[in-house]
Amino acid sequence: MLKNLSIEIHNQTHNVTMNRYTLIQYICNHELDFVAFAMTPFHLVGIKAYLQYLHENGYEKVKGILLISRHKKNGYILRSNEIKFEKFCEATVGYYDDAHENIETKVKLIHEIFGGIKRKRKEKGKKALYLIHQAVPRIYLCIECIGKTNYFVHNVVTDDGISSHFGMLHWAKMTARDNDSIFMGIKYIILRMTGQAIQKCYSIPITNFSFFSPQRLFDKKIIEMYKKVLENENLQCGIMEKEKYILYLSQPIDDVYTQKALLNIANAVLSYYKGKNYKIYVKLHPREQQLGLTDDMDVVYLDKHLSVESIIANTVNKPDYIIGWSSTSLLTLSAFWDINCYSLYKNLTAKYQKKVSADFIRLVNNPSIKNVYVKDLTLEAIRNDINR
Repeated sequence: MLKNLSIEIHNQTHNVTMNRYTLIQYICNHELDFVAFAMTPFHLVGIKAYLQYLHENGYEKVKGILLISRHKKNGYILRSNEIKFEKFCEATVGYYDDAHENIETKVKLIHEIFGGIKRKRKEKGKKALYLIHQAVPRIYLCIECIGKTNYFVHNVVTDDGISSHFGMLHWAKMTARDNDSIFMGIKYIILRMTGQAIQKCYSIPITNFSFFSPQRLFDKKIIEMYKKVLENENLQCGIMEKEKYILYLSQPIDDVYTQKALLNIANAVLSYYKGKNYKIYVKLHPREQQLGLTDDMDVVYLDKHLSVESIIANTVNKPDYIIGWSSTSLLTLSAFWDINCYSLYKNLTAKYQKKVSADFIRLVNNPSIKNVYVKDLTLEAIRNDINR
């Protein structure tokens, strides 16, 4: 069941955007089991997988709120009117704006409710509230819930993809890069370390539900829960191809020169498969607007607002090959359905490899990964095949 957030708050027909203050008010005024945040289709799958887990472990019904997070450069990616849940889940959907959340507001928050945390932690509330977020827990929202509500709050960390595998320093570098400021990276480390100290001091429980995390890398139980959610969606989005076909996963790159290098290689590789009479499907990243393949490629573009995992789950005839660069989906599709997945990163120079695929390469070469295979595909191998 799906409710529109505006119906409960303003009795209007459009969705509203919430911030931290209105969210806390909403939590106080409603009886909830979860508060979840999602920015991408893959985030949404992880949230549904954890709700499925709750349902199978004692929750006949789960009730909560799903908030769509805003990407700093691309705005809101998910479309609220297309989000659906299973019958056991009663979820309200809205948008979350964290534009005014910074280090100063978080320090002030700690000062305001620090004493309240201690008192509330002793009480432990009467009802559990699960705060579901990707890659890292929302400690600051958690401590505010503890200080201002009567819930016993649990943090749940679901998958953000490959990024979930790497630690604080990785995220600090990404923050510094996205904001073009080393100082912002340092701020991030300070906030994370402070949050971790608070979490340990008051024993705030954190559940790791991420199969990309180092602790649960490709955990079979989590993967099975993801697959169950995907295969139960029954979406009319599957590929209806009966002949042989390949799927190309594009990747957003901010650097124009790197993007051009990727596009030139993609054109060469896809032209080769077209010559082999393969139908070509392309899945854009949710943050991409267009790809720029040559006009004679005659490709079919899939809905970029759906996760590729959802599309493949609803496709009877799986792709012969899936080709990409350093997409999380190369790993998930190999792990979920044992599909032949290939990465093109070795066609790039060392400079471009570092920009596009450094984290991906580290993860793929992790010796603890078993039964998940992403092979290399190079232009040299293709040319050798053509010249045979």
